[in-house]
This record gives sequence, structure tokens and C-alpha cells, in this order.
Amino acid sequence: MDLEQLEKLNELKEKGILTQEEFDIKKKEILNNKEVTASTKQMGVNWKNVAISFGITLGYFLVFIIYYGVIFSFNESKEVLDIAGIIYRLLTAVVFTILAIKFETKKYKNTVPAWAAFIGILFLREIAVWMISYQFLQIKNGSRELKTNQDLSKN
Repeated sequence: MDLEQLEKLNELKEKGILTQEEFDIKKKEILNNKEVTASTKQMGVNWKNVAISFGITLGYFLVFIIYYGVIFSFNESKEVLDIAGIIYRLLTAVVFTILAIKFETKKYKNTVPAWAAFIGILFLREIAVWMISYQFLQIKNGSRELKTNQDLSKN
């Protein structure tokens, strides 16, 4: 079966339908009988993921404004508002840390590990939410060139 697939691929390459790079990727996929690793995918900015992660950030910010408004309507004390802001950031940091663990970001080169997601959310807030949510989308969709630590040890 692998031989038949390789022959078909070779025909497509010879007809000019596949480039040499596409042929090599598919050949590797067939021979290894695995998914193509993320490192063989095209690198670039995925603007759809940028827009979605920006929407997530706006949602985060709007929820924060509503949350702050509700707290403010019950208590105008600056101390209470400061504590409410800290609690909101802590909850967000915990959620993003759990997501970083779920997506196993530590396996990838140039991605945020869970502990950095936690610290980033606490101190950089909206910017960190945007950057980290974009990274999660890239990992989830497999559209970013990412090498796992296992891939790096092979080189």
C-alpha cells in the first residue's frame, strides 16, 4: 500500500502538480506512517488566529470592565476595587495556566510554558492574554511551525 501511494505521489510530482517540497513531506508522512510534524508545516502569521485571539482579549477586557462596574456599584472603596482586580487577574492567570498545561506548551520551541503564562497574565494582562491565546490557537490548529523538544533532540 505504501508503495502504491509513493508511486502516485511521484506521478503527481513529475506532472508538476506537487512541488518537490510537498512530495518530500508526503513521502515522509507515508514512510513514517505518522502525521506530519508541526515543523514541516508552513510558517507564517495566521491572521484568522490573530483576529480570534484579539476577540478573546477584547472579551477579557469587557468582562473585566463589567466585573469592576458591578463591584464599584456595591462598594466605592479603592481598596475593594484593587482586591477585585487582583482576584480577576489571578483567576485569569489560573485559567490560562491550566490551558497551557492542557496544550502541553512546554513541548514546543518558542512557546510560553505554563509558569510564564501565569506570570504574564498577572503583570502584562491584556497583552499577555492576546499573545498566549494566539499561541494556543496556533498549537490547536497546527498552523504554526513548532518543533517539539523531541524533534530538537534528533537534530
